[in-house]
Amino acid sequence: MEGAWRGNRSSGTGRTLYRCLMAHNRALPDGPAQHPSCLYVREDGILGPLDEWIASLTTSEAIAAHQHDPFAGSGTASLNARLAEVDRKIAALVSAIEAGADLPQLTEQLKRRGKEREGIEAQIRDLPKDRRLSADDIQEAIGQLGGLTQILTTAEPAARSEVYKSLGVRLEYDHHAQRVTVTAEKACVFNRVRRGT
Repeated sequence: MEGAWRGNRSSGTGRTLYRCLMAHNRALPDGPAQHPSCLYVREDGILGPLDEWIASLTTSEAIAAHQHDPFAGSGTASLNARLAEVDRKIAALVSAIEAGADLPQLTEQLKRRGKEREGIEAQIRDLPKDRRLSADDIQEAIGQLGGLTQILTTAEPAARSEVYKSLGVRLEYDHHAQRVTVTAEKACVFNRVRRGT
């Protein structure tokens, strides 16, 4: 199905409908008698219940568990790798000293590696701290915004579409029963099966 505007766009009157045209699609196994030649489904009749359903699937605990590190890629992993490498070199120098190697020469190298380690630790301390929200923080923020359903209802269409895509939302309309079946293949459900229907 594809989105179709019915009405006058310039005056703002009208609504979005989903349209399925039999003539433009491949042949169906049941034949045209089983499928109307042109079918419209009102978007506003789908989105409200869809948003409520998504809100019922998603919990603040699940959102908290699946939030990404806002500072991922900021250099933490690289600095930790450098720190591990310096620690390895320091351990090798200490082993060499314990094995009887030339103490004055290795002591100078050990001092340099110690200063290098201190510099890397300072860089790690200066990195922004992980600001992940707790489930309680998320629940409070959602409540202040009127709940997940309200957030989705008032979101820009592009943002709403991204939410639907991120959940793997798929809608199927049964024109005989006049019912939409929705599945969310990537639903973020806490302590439940990930897939929602």
